[in-house]
Amino acid sequence: MLLIKKIQKAFKGKFYKRTMKASIKLEECIGCGACEALSPGVFEIRDMKAIIKTQNIKKEQEKSVIEATENCPTKSIIIRK
Repeated sequence: MLLIKKIQKAFKGKFYKRTMKASIKLEECIGCGACEALSPGVFEIRDMKAIIKTQNIKKEQEKSVIEATENCPTKSIIIRK
């Protein structure tokens, strides 16, 4: 048990970084552009639907992604941490 704790302490945060991930429920998205306006580095409107530009959201983008999620009129954005 002590060995396991030493190993966990030695490697803490070195190999596993949790990043926020976002996805869009395309069947519910109406392409209003609110997400793109609030977080243009992550969301883009293409063919009247929102798309995710990047799957791994940077720490500095998290606040705008949460804001976009909260302001989505159809609640089509799903975020996971």
